[in-house]
Amino acid sequence: MRGRIGDHNVVLVLLPNMGKVSAATETARLQSTYAGLELAILTGICGGVPSPGTEKEILLGDVVVSKSVVQYDLGRQYPGKFSRKDTVDDNLGRPNKNIRTLLTTLEMQFGLNEMQRRLKQSLSQIQQRAIDAKYRSCYDRPAAEEDMLFEPSYRHRHRNQSGCGCSESRIHIGCIGSGDTVMKSGEHRDRVAAEHGIMAFEMEGAGVWDEIPCIIVKGVCDYADSHKHKKWQDFAAATAASAMKALLQRYPGKDSPLAKNRRFVERTEVSDLKRMLFDEMRQTVALVGLGGVGKTQIALNIAYWVRENKSEYSIFWIPALSFASLEQAYTDIAKIGPWLLIVDNADDAEILYGRSDYSGLIHYLPRSDNGISLFTTRLRELALSVADDALVELHAMDQDQAERLLGKSVLRQQLLQDHDSVLELLHSLNNLPLAITQASAYLNRNDGMSIARYLQLLRGTEQTLISTMSREFRDSTRYPNMPSAIATTWLVSFDQIKRTDRHATNLLYFISRIEPKFIPRSILPCSGSEEDMEYAVGTLCSYSFIVRQDEAQAFDMHSLVHLATRIWAKKQSIEDQIRKGAVEHLNDIFPTDSHENRVAWRQYLPHALKILNDGKPAEIAANHGLSLQVGRCLLKDGRTKEAIKLLEYVVVREKTLDERHPDRLASQDALAWAYEADGRVKEAIRLLGHVVEAQERTLYKAHSDRLGSQRVLVQAYRADGRVTEAIKLLGHVVVMQKRTLDEAHPDRLGSQEALAIAYGADGRVKKAIKLMEHVVEMRKKTPGEELHDRLSSQQVLTTAYQEDGRVKEAIKLIEHVMEVRKRTLDEEHPDRLGSQEILAWAYEADGRVKGAVKLLEQVVEVRKRTLDEGHPDRLGSQTALAWAYKEDGRVKEAIKLLGLVEVETTTLDKGHPYRLVSQENLAWAYKEDGRPKEAIELLEHVVEVRKRTLDEGHPNRLGSQTALAWAYKDDGQVKEAIKLLEYVVEVRKTTLDEEHPDRLDSQQILAGAYEADKETD
Repeated sequence: MRGRIGDHNVVLVLLPNMGKVSAATETARLQSTYAGLELAILTGICGGVPSPGTEKEILLGDVVVSKSVVQYDLGRQYPGKFSRKDTVDDNLGRPNKNIRTLLTTLEMQFGLNEMQRRLKQSLSQIQQRAIDAKYRSCYDRPAAEEDMLFEPSYRHRHRNQSGCGCSESRIHIGCIGSGDTVMKSGEHRDRVAAEHGIMAFEMEGAGVWDEIPCIIVKGVCDYADSHKHKKWQDFAAATAASAMKALLQRYPGKDSPLAKNRRFVERTEVSDLKRMLFDEMRQTVALVGLGGVGKTQIALNIAYWVRENKSEYSIFWIPALSFASLEQAYTDIAKIGPWLLIVDNADDAEILYGRSDYSGLIHYLPRSDNGISLFTTRLRELALSVADDALVELHAMDQDQAERLLGKSVLRQQLLQDHDSVLELLHSLNNLPLAITQASAYLNRNDGMSIARYLQLLRGTEQTLISTMSREFRDSTRYPNMPSAIATTWLVSFDQIKRTDRHATNLLYFISRIEPKFIPRSILPCSGSEEDMEYAVGTLCSYSFIVRQDEAQAFDMHSLVHLATRIWAKKQSIEDQIRKGAVEHLNDIFPTDSHENRVAWRQYLPHALKILNDGKPAEIAANHGLSLQVGRCLLKDGRTKEAIKLLEYVVVREKTLDERHPDRLASQDALAWAYEADGRVKEAIRLLGHVVEAQERTLYKAHSDRLGSQRVLVQAYRADGRVTEAIKLLGHVVVMQKRTLDEAHPDRLGSQEALAIAYGADGRVKKAIKLMEHVVEMRKKTPGEELHDRLSSQQVLTTAYQEDGRVKEAIKLIEHVMEVRKRTLDEEHPDRLGSQEILAWAYEADGRVKGAVKLLEQVVEVRKRTLDEGHPDRLGSQTALAWAYKEDGRVKEAIKLLGLVEVETTTLDKGHPYRLVSQENLAWAYKEDGRPKEAIELLEHVVEVRKRTLDEGHPNRLGSQTALAWAYKDDGQVKEAIKLLEYVVEVRKTTLDEEHPDRLDSQQILAGAYEADKETD
């Protein structure tokens, strides 16, 4: 009968007859049938040598394990004397190295106690199965009175039943006597036992011992005297079988418990380990790395390499998966050498180092000059403690190694021809060996599945991803009772952390809800002291669950580990609780959208968006503050579409609130800003109009919130070309603030500044300058006035001076602003860059074009580094530089740069203001380069879009029509130009004052067109 016991393949043979001849015959037959046979365990019954009153007293039902075997009846019988043959050739040899190591372990109290515990456990199973199967014998222990020991001379009973302490079988290790006859004489028994140190007598051991490495395990059924009977035989046989099973579970042999991995891909860490173990002779080396990264497979490769190349070494493999599995290993093998001890999966410090109430297994592991030890562990801290600096860190495979592993694992090699899918798959699996092996098993099992289809599963819903990555598979190179799926392999480590470090557990819970990449340390919740936080972070780093980034105070987590944290939370049914806590924490710490906080909020944004996108609607609505702040930061970062999507959701959810509720109005106000930035000015005005109307009914006229909303509405009016309405509304705000606020109040000065800007947009530059000079003067006089506001006002005044032709005054003022901002702001600050841009425009207006180009090139370079493509500020500075190139006669470079701007705006809607402006600017450059037809094509598109989206009198609509007229004129289509210009002049007559610069310009251009038409005629 064939099968498995523990980690060993076994063959069970029932001997046909008693005696060593029968045993030798069957052993020879087995060896010819099973060439790989390594060990024979002979089990059955025997007669024990009682030794009453000593520590070695043997009782019926005990088990004797052979340390050596003596053929006590092999020799010559002389008259009155027997002489045993005792030469080297006649004696049976000693056990091999593995058997001696095992027996040394069993002779220690620790090993003996554990084997007796396992014997008792197996015996109970045998007895229960016998009862269930209704066997003739139930293998129960006979009553105590059945254990009777007589003096060797048979004169009286030596021990009575009341003195028999034999409730459990004990294991004895020593010499066994093997002969061809049954020992039935107490006196002869004692004489032979004393001469050879024998513990028990049996009849088959000598027949097996010399044929193959052998251990004899027999249950004591009698005392080898004339009082033999069969009452104890069944029970003794059962105890022997149980002891055999316990012993075999401990027997290491020369192999590891895992099959050789034919798919193994050589890695540099293997040669590092061989060098440290066998060249440098480091006594203890540790291989440390994330679960699933391939530590066991590398250790397995080392074990098989040693077996094949260093046969003098005994190999001992200990899977440190539990205290029980470690107890099966060797507590003292230092006498055997040389040896290699591999302690695999040493991930639980409690198992290795113990607790206050028991010693860990590290205290039993051998240390000697003859041996070397290799530990594999997920814990860097544990690796350092056992191996000091003899550490090899194992990371994910490189691309070439990952491709080779996939190639060795996938049965259908044609799948690998889709190289793009292969690369994407390996990237998705982070090049982790276990993940690659799992994916290969999935592909092998599903014959019709392609790699592209498997990738679709990985990109599907989270539930699909969890199901796919949690699918277990069979692998002979992994432990049978260990998770083989990558998504579940880390759960045991998570549970260990939960038992030992609640602060690290809280970090895992929080990280499960955010993005796994670039996790700022400052975003992590601190549930204890700063030292607790450091220790918790160290715990997660020690397990390689998070990895510190080199320079930044931030961490990364493998995406598959991140998936496992979510599975872990799901299994505990605490997902909602964790998500709620994460949202509340971010709500508390998320910074405002000011530039000073820009580094922080840009780092936090991906994580906040992850939480909000995963959250339930009620949770998002309940955390109005976080959603609103995230929306504002997205807007500040130029991610307008994302801001709108989030803020629209918040606004919809908050319709349940009273229309005058501050939270509802604040979210509508923020959404209006986003609409305006997206070119949806009319929607912004409609929303802001609702906010202002609601505030008019609930807030007094001079309330700061009400006036603030009106100022935002004014900006939207200006963007929509409704400058007159903007001025009217701002005039109302300024009047109200004159009545209620001090002359130097920041809000009052801010409103006056906004009114001045509106005057400038309306062509009333003188009035704008007068008002701005007052604002600047007041801000100079106010000691408490922020430097930022004072400089901003001076910058607005600079623009007004420039529009009024007072370029020298404009340059003097903006140079002062720029000087202060250089001293106080970093070069990436938007205010500093904005001032630099305005200074460049002033230089350009003053004819200092090269100075303007130099300044603008610096601005463009910084914004390329710090802003995403399509950000309004980045596009604006590139456009300004292109205009400077054009003024410098570098038209080709201007066209090239404007072409890049046009490409960057393709992500925007066709009617987006920034996209239309970029097309209009490129058309102007084409016109300057003598390419009027290309200019006309672009401008006709811009005019058509603006006709659909802007009012008839909107400055941008009229401006693009004027530009198109210029292009028509340059292309010789003078009459088309005149027709368009007459329309523009007529509209501006009805919307602008007589002295407005735009009205005067259009009239002048029309006059030039008339003149050109005369010349043509």
